[in-house]
Amino acid sequence: MKHIWILFLVFMINGVSAQPAYLENNNYLIQPFELPDGPSGNSINSIVQGPNGFLWFGGHAGLYRYDGYQFKSYQSDSKDSTSFDFAYIEYLYWSSDEYLWIGTYGGGLFRFDPSDDTFLRFQNNPEDPHSLSNNRITTIIEESKNVLWVGTVDGLNHLDRSTGKFTRFQNDPDDSSSLSYNDVRTLYIDRSGTLWVGTGFMFQSDKSQGGLNRFNPDDQSFTRYSLPKGNDKNPKANIIKAIYEDSRENFWVGGSGGLYNMNRDAGSFEKMIDDPTVEGDFYIPGIRENEHTSVFSLLEDEEKNLWVFTLHDNPDRPLSTIVIADLASQKMEVLAERSPIVPWQAIQSTDGSIWLAGAGVGGQVHQITPGNSQIQYLPFPSDRNLFFQGLVANDENIIWGKTTDENGIIQIVGIENDFKSIGIRSLTEIKTTLSKRSYFSNPGSELVVDSKGTIWGCTGHLYGGVFSISPETAEADQYLHDPNNTNSPPSNFIWTIMKDKSGKIWMGSENGISRLDSESGMYTHFVHDPDDPASLSAGSYFILYEDKDGYIWCGGDRYNNPPFLNRLDPKTGEVKKILFPPEFLAHRPYSIAQNPNGDIIYLLRGKGLYILFNESLKAESWEKDYQGEVILGEALRSANNMVADDQGILWLTTDQGRILRYDSETQSTIEFNDRTGLEFEDQKVYRLNDGSIYFVHEEGLVKVNPTEKIVESKSNSAQVRFTELYVNGQLVSGLEENITNKPIWREDQINLSHDQSNFSLRFSAFDLKDPNNCQYEVRLLPLETTWRRIEGNPFVNYFQLPSGHYTLEVKGSDSNGVWANETKKLEIVITPPWWRSWWAYITYLLLVAMAARWIHKYQKEKTIRTEREKTREKELAHAREIEKAYTDLKATQAQLIHAEKMASLGELTAGIAHEIQNPLNFVNNFSEVSHEMIQEVKEELKDGDPEEADAILNDLSTNLEKISHHGNRASGIVRSMLDHSRTSSGEKVETDINALCDEYLRLAYHGMRAKDRNFNADFKLDLDPDLPKVKVIPQDIGRVLLNLINNAFQAVSEMTSLEVMSSLKPRVEVKTKKLGDKIEISVSDNGPGIPDDIKDKIFQPFFTTKPTGQGTGLGLSLSYDIVKAHGGKFQVESKEGGGTAFLISLPVNAE
Repeated sequence: MKHIWILFLVFMINGVSAQPAYLENNNYLIQPFELPDGPSGNSINSIVQGPNGFLWFGGHAGLYRYDGYQFKSYQSDSKDSTSFDFAYIEYLYWSSDEYLWIGTYGGGLFRFDPSDDTFLRFQNNPEDPHSLSNNRITTIIEESKNVLWVGTVDGLNHLDRSTGKFTRFQNDPDDSSSLSYNDVRTLYIDRSGTLWVGTGFMFQSDKSQGGLNRFNPDDQSFTRYSLPKGNDKNPKANIIKAIYEDSRENFWVGGSGGLYNMNRDAGSFEKMIDDPTVEGDFYIPGIRENEHTSVFSLLEDEEKNLWVFTLHDNPDRPLSTIVIADLASQKMEVLAERSPIVPWQAIQSTDGSIWLAGAGVGGQVHQITPGNSQIQYLPFPSDRNLFFQGLVANDENIIWGKTTDENGIIQIVGIENDFKSIGIRSLTEIKTTLSKRSYFSNPGSELVVDSKGTIWGCTGHLYGGVFSISPETAEADQYLHDPNNTNSPPSNFIWTIMKDKSGKIWMGSENGISRLDSESGMYTHFVHDPDDPASLSAGSYFILYEDKDGYIWCGGDRYNNPPFLNRLDPKTGEVKKILFPPEFLAHRPYSIAQNPNGDIIYLLRGKGLYILFNESLKAESWEKDYQGEVILGEALRSANNMVADDQGILWLTTDQGRILRYDSETQSTIEFNDRTGLEFEDQKVYRLNDGSIYFVHEEGLVKVNPTEKIVESKSNSAQVRFTELYVNGQLVSGLEENITNKPIWREDQINLSHDQSNFSLRFSAFDLKDPNNCQYEVRLLPLETTWRRIEGNPFVNYFQLPSGHYTLEVKGSDSNGVWANETKKLEIVITPPWWRSWWAYITYLLLVAMAARWIHKYQKEKTIRTEREKTREKELAHAREIEKAYTDLKATQAQLIHAEKMASLGELTAGIAHEIQNPLNFVNNFSEVSHEMIQEVKEELKDGDPEEADAILNDLSTNLEKISHHGNRASGIVRSMLDHSRTSSGEKVETDINALCDEYLRLAYHGMRAKDRNFNADFKLDLDPDLPKVKVIPQDIGRVLLNLINNAFQAVSEMTSLEVMSSLKPRVEVKTKKLGDKIEISVSDNGPGIPDDIKDKIFQPFFTTKPTGQGTGLGLSLSYDIVKAHGGKFQVESKEGGGTAFLISLPVNAE
């Protein structure tokens, strides 16, 4: 049944726009509050604030926790028996031991433990008389730490928490001391400890059932009370929904019969009804015809006011009334009457906000917040067509305003006396042809009061110069520009007017700025001089401001040119300028202010706030491209008005209709969002003598009282608490991995391992009125010694912190910018890895001890090794000497190898010269003969004998062929010489070994002949015509052949000195032949041979039998290495006195 009626309630109010609205006394704002999960998530039956500041919501979609910035929902988990597995919540209650008790409508009772996010369930068991009487829970209250009372639709239950057993109290029709009705709807324990039970449900079928009950613990009985029905004969008078004892010990009982004040001693009731003879008496409005008023919720706020929330059973749709009563006088005020809200339950949070649970499917939670005491909204009277273009206060603090009617006629009106017009002067010259809306968007809106109390104003686009008016007589005078009189206004277009501290009046016009002494009537003009760059900028001046040093700041723009901002020294006439680049076109300076540090702050339309630091302003000359530092903030970028109060705090309005409070010293911005959608006009802000500030919008004025002390909530001191901990990107919930011993909001220390050094923390000041205005500063000691401001979501991240002990400090402010005195601290211990743990250091100590023992043993043995070391040093010194000798030997070897190559090249050169000489001789001889033959041909042709000439030409042709043959032969010899002399590239190429042997045999022979003309020997080539080409390095193999052939010729040249062999003809023979997959090269001679005792030494480096200076001893050694490098074999066959043969074997397919 309850489901149907609540659905009906919400259906009836559905479609009503849920917009923020002020209650009727304009001091409270009521606005809808949105929860996640759509209509079901917003169908909230119960709201409670926990001991740690979180706001908890229970309704049709389950349980939600709110910290001012985000929600956490608790949903059913089929895999976790300790999860919350019933969605419909009817009532929430926090017990003194910080458990959350959850009463569901059909699922029984749950106990939630926030330390580990677990739920313990209690249900009705038909077989157990000590279980719950019914699973539909309606209300819960704690009597003591071990006793909990639970109300259901079927009786009252007493829970002994030490045993977990329930004792049931139910209605017995035959016992008048039993509970009056089983449907229990509210429980209350008064200051004396007495339990009161309210029964009955407003939508039950039997309207007469219900009643108020007092529990008597001595005999476990109940005393019943019936409430009087009153004059309206309300049949539902005994349906009780709310019970409350206020701070003055008034005992209030509310329900379907209205509101009653109970005398508990006498057991009597006084119904709070309207007494027409008493003004402001305390009653519950709304009784009209058959419409009855049910009191749903009661609470007392921090200001000792009683709030009463009612619901009228209007036949068309449910309507609510909100009443607030001063308990001291019991005078009441209706804040909202017949409002489309269902106040199923009401609570007040510690920040002073009042929360209403809307109940029902698709219901709505509402939040009531007190208005800001610094801001007053002054709507224009509906019968007056007003729009202020200027405000001013005289010495008596009487405030006057300038406005213009539809016809452009200026009016001076008061704003403290219901905007009563105190004087109207028709100035026909000032009438405008522009529309009112167009006029309002233009400047010309300031007023000032001179020392005599005369009001001065300007006319802007109306081309009316300036005017003065006496408030007492309403007589006005107009002053127009006279081009022939310098002692007149500078122009008829006067955009702005200002009074300086000396009482002089300043005007901004299209021609510059001017100063007026209103007593003498004398003008001083400051204008632009094209020939003087130090004069004012050219253009129209729309803003004027006098700083603390008496400088006059003036700014404006010029058509199709960037804006400008000048500072004028009125004493000397010196002008300093802030110049803007072309991209600042159409961004005119709107307002100028100065903070306590002397910094100048100006508002640039569409760009935001800029600050000119005092130190930079003191410089002799200003930087050409310096416009100041921009003050960041998206809200500031859309500002259209700015003014500073006496403390240097900036007050601004924005295009979005918001009011901002900006403190340049702390760089904090407070947004006042309690009334949105106001259309503030550009450059319509006025600061009066008493420090009050007025902003103009379409529907009235907003008055700011900066000196008014902000009313702080008595129970809220903006205490920051941590709300969530993330480690390595994962949320830590409950007691996980030994990180915390308690939930993070109760924790003073967390312990992290070295691989958990990436962590994040959320926190909140739990000011739920407007949490976006709360501000925070953090620092992590000892890494951060200065405070760091957190913008937006209060969340900090730290990555890869080294192991150690840290202290995270967080301080915050409430939504009014009031900072808490207490700083929240969290100790963070990051343990080192195992290799840096205490037991690791003990291991290190043991290792050090072992090392010390080893060192001791080493030192002991060192004495024994001393002599050995000395000997070893001597040996090493000797070895170094050997090494040095070996290095020198290698260098000498390299030199000898080079000498060997040079010697070989020299011998080769001599042979080449001889070889080239022979063909050259042939070429020379045949050339001479050919020349003679040509002469003969000419003579024969001359004698007429062509046949003889033809024969001679045939011989000549033969001669030329021989010349070509011998020339090619000389060319080939030169080419071979170049190939031999060229440094080897190390690349193997296919080579004709036969040609190589033929070539080097002849070169070696002629080389020997060149050195010794008496040398004569035969040489023979026995070359295998089928010998294949072999891949070798031709230069290297050529050097081997040349070395062997030279040695052979040298050996046979010694035969002439040996008598036994003098009869033999010296001969050298070179043979080649193919042996399978190899070729063999043989170089033999018939010389004296090699003695056996030196045959094994001939391939050793530096071994030679030649006289000193005639050989290096490296020829055969290098040849041996070359052959081996080609994968071949190198052998020698020799017999003393029988000649020598050197055999080279090379593979055919060697790579």
